[in-house]
Formats: sequence, structure tokens, C-alpha cells
Amino acid sequence: MTMSRGVIFIVTASIFVLFSLLMYTEVLSRHSKWFEHAPPETISQRSRLNGHPFLHLARPESTNHASGVSRRMKQRRYSAMNITKLTFADAERVSTAHPVGLKIMVLARMRTGSTLLGEILNQNPSLFYLFEPLHATDSMVHMRMMELSKMEASMAMLLRKLSNCIFPSEFMYDIYNWRIARGKSSTIRDMCEAKFKCNKANPTLFNAQCKRHKGNMAMKMIRANLETIKPLILEDHLNVKILHLVRDPRATANSRKRFYCPRKKIPPEQCSLYALGILENEPNLLKYKTVHKYCQWMRDTVQAALARPEWLRGHYKLIRYEDLALEPLRFTKDIYNFLGLPLHPQVTEWVRANTQENTNKSSKVFNTRKNSTQAAISWRNSLTFKEAKDVEKKCGDVMELLGYRSLGSEEDLTNYEVPVTSPLDIGADISFT
Repeated sequence: MTMSRGVIFIVTASIFVLFSLLMYTEVLSRHSKWFEHAPPETISQRSRLNGHPFLHLARPESTNHASGVSRRMKQRRYSAMNITKLTFADAERVSTAHPVGLKIMVLARMRTGSTLLGEILNQNPSLFYLFEPLHATDSMVHMRMMELSKMEASMAMLLRKLSNCIFPSEFMYDIYNWRIARGKSSTIRDMCEAKFKCNKANPTLFNAQCKRHKGNMAMKMIRANLETIKPLILEDHLNVKILHLVRDPRATANSRKRFYCPRKKIPPEQCSLYALGILENEPNLLKYKTVHKYCQWMRDTVQAALARPEWLRGHYKLIRYEDLALEPLRFTKDIYNFLGLPLHPQVTEWVRANTQENTNKSSKVFNTRKNSTQAAISWRNSLTFKEAKDVEKKCGDVMELLGYRSLGSEEDLTNYEVPVTSPLDIGADISFT
């Protein structure tokens, strides 16, 4: 009897050990796709990161400060994720004989209505849509894993890779960690839902999706400029269409005020452009949030387009947000005509459903379901007359160029009978064909 109990105990223990080993093997197998157990400071890990043309793992700053601790944790997480090896092993071997396709670049800045324009493209099932892909490079700089001086060149290189259906490590890391990038792309969202919230997503899977869409891609970007896109046309000879979106600087400033005040815990009664520093001249500000930087960007890009360089002909269209918001369906048809694409019924249905409903009470940061006409003029009820005039002082020249009228008096601010836009007189919509 005692021997029988001993045998039963040994058999049970053996089964338990075997089951534990199987479970450990399964877990290790899953995690090995993304994580390496060696600490990020090891020579092999550092050499793998520094060997990448995009990345430079700078020496981390002191972790005494809370932000330093957070940055250090992100560095460790990035360094430990095996996406580096996955990308270099898989994505760099992607054949250059990929589908060429159409590359649509939405060129905009923060709070200019780019989410609305991007969604008009995202709703087209024939396009592989990417929401803010250059956020990945921005994150690398923020984590001190790339030098600021290399940011512009790195963005251009990342854009070239993505346009060629190659998805490098920093992009995959951003997709894995930034849920907005996943949620705002119908293609990626569906792919991630099928792959356990992107835990099993990898460059090979993304490349397959890109090919499935025949290389037809659309990217909405608030960090790029014409020079970022130029190599795609001149060097890679891709079929690129640029949708350059601009918005009244007064409306953009107001939208940024509404965006930043809650995040900085500034009470509504104290929220102003002055409290946020949005009207300051900050030449080294990374986030491009000031009116000064926004208007300088418009100045540079519009003047470069007006020069009508040969490389831009047939690739460029200027869009004012106000025009799109006032007649969304007509301008959507106009945009698709410029792109040379048929207007998919799903796009038409989305525009009709999402640009007329009055939901201005929504607190969603990137909400598109609203009355677009009201959204275009809401700044007239939110900015003070002094704020509006101070914006005009910084941006008067480019506002005049783009058909934005200055306010004559304080009464004009809230009098909707007084127009604040004029028809463009620089070639209708500056489409170069």
C-alpha cells in the first residue's frame, strides 16, 4: 500500500514537472519573438542598435528626475524588444520588386484638421493607411535613442522605407506601444485584432499587407515637409501625390489651446494662448506647437510650391481646411479626382455621416464625428480679440497669401456675417498637372 502511494506520488510529480516544462517552453517561445533576456547595456545589444542607420543609442541621462526614469524605462523596453533583430533579419530582405502603387502623403501640422483628411483616405479599403508614421522617429529622439541633429534625415529615410513596403524596428515599436497609431488605421486595426492586439505583428506580416494592397498607401503626417518627401519622387521614382493641408492660424492656435490646457491642468478661466506660450518664438521647440513655427512652416512650404519646381509638377495639391469643412463631399470628390482614384462608396458614406452631426461636446482628441462647418469657425467664439490679433501679427503675410482675412474690429470676431476667408488667387487650388 505504501509502495503504491509512492508510485502514485512519483507519477503525479513527474506529470506536474513535465507539464511545467511544456508551459515554460511555450511561454519562452512566444516571448522570444519580442524580447531578449540580456540587459540592454550589453555590448551586443548596444552594437545592434548603433549599427542601424536610424538609431544612435546615446548615453542615458540621470534617472533622478521622474521624466528621466520614464525615458530610461522606455529605452530598456525598446532595447530588450527583439523587433530589432526581427526587422533587420526580415524587413531588410524584402524584395525590391514590391508593388509600386500610389503613395499619398498628407502634409500637415498639429490641429489643422489632418485627422479628417486622413480619415477620408483611411475609409478607402484599397489603401494601406498609416497614421503618423513619423511619430516613431519623434519617439526615438524623446527617448534619447537618436540625436536631434539626425531627426530630419531619419524621417526621410523612414518614409522611403515605408513607401517601399519595408517596416523597420522603430516603426514596429511605435505600432506596438502607441495605440492611436493602431486604432486610427483600419488596416492595422483589423490586422492587430486578428493577431492578439499586435503582439504577433511583425515586419513580414506588414509587408504582406502592403503587397495585398498592391503598394497603394496613404500616410497622414504632421512632422514632414516637402524636402522629406522629395527623395521619393526624385530618387525612388515613386508615384507620389502630396495633399498639403493648411488651416487658418487663428483656428489652429485655438485648437491647440483646447488640446493643451486640460493636459497641463490649466483651469478653463485661465486657459489662454499666453498661459501656454503658444504665441512665443521658440526656435528649438521640438513639438512644433507655437504659432510662430506653424506659420513659418506654411510660409516655407507654400512658397516652395509656388516656385513650381519641375519635380513637384503633377504631385502636389493645396487644400484649405475651411474649404473642405464647408463642402466636404464636393472637395472629397475633387481630392479623389486629383489622386486618380475612384471614389469608393464607403468613403462617401463616411463623409456624409461624420461631417454633419453636431457633437462639439466630444472630448476625444482626434475626433472626426462633428459638424465640420461649425468646427471651422468655432475659434471665433473661443479666442479673445487680443489673441486673434496677436496671431495675425505673427502670420499676417502668409494669411493674406492663403486668403485669410484679418479682423477689423472686436465686433467682427463674433459677427459671422463678416467673412474671414477669401477665394484663393494663387492658382485656384495650386494643383500642378
